[in-house]
Parts: sequence; C-alpha cells; structure tokens
Amino acid sequence: LDFSNNLTISRAHGPLVAQSVHRCKEEVDLMRKQQIKMHDSIKTQLGEQCTRQQQQQEEILLRLEAKEHEHKHQELTLQLQKVEIEAKCSDLLKAKDAEIAALQVTLK
Repeated sequence: LDFSNNLTISRAHGPLVAQSVHRCKEEVDLMRKQQIKMHDSIKTQLGEQCTRQQQQQEEILLRLEAKEHEHKHQELTLQLQKVEIEAKCSDLLKAKDAEIAALQVTLK
C-alpha cells in the first residue's frame, strides 16, 4: 500500500469523513438512548412484577391466617361440644345411679 497520498485523500475526503463520523456519533447516541429506555422499561417491569408477587404472597398469607383462625374456631367448638356431652353423660349416669339406688332400697 502506498501511504504517500494520505494527505491528499484526507483533504479530499475530509467533509465526507466528518459527515460519516457525525452520523456514527448520532447512531451511537441513539443506540445509547434506546438502551437506557430498554433498561428503564425492564426495571419498571421487574418492579411491577415484584410488587404483584408481594401482593399475591400477602393475600396467600392472609388466607392462611383466616383458615388457621377458622380451624381453631372449629377445634374450640368441638371441645365445647365434647364437654357438654360429657356433662350430659355424667348427669345421666348420676340419674341412673339414683334410680338403681332407689330400686335397691325398694327391693330390700
């Protein structure tokens, strides 16, 4: 390659080179702006997605807590029913014992 004409070529093509460099800079700036927009958009989408997931997790926890309360309520209701049945059984046994004692007295 002969580099002796570089100055002549540079002077002749100077305006074209300057235009090309300017266009390249504009394209790079545009690409940077697009990249920033994409980055911001991705950050926004991820933020929204995280917020939705947190809300869903909170809703699930609230439902679980409600089910736990419901279960506890059912458990307490069953315990109360058990105590009531035991009391009735005890009363019936006492009544039967009294009847048996009365029959034994009359049989003597």
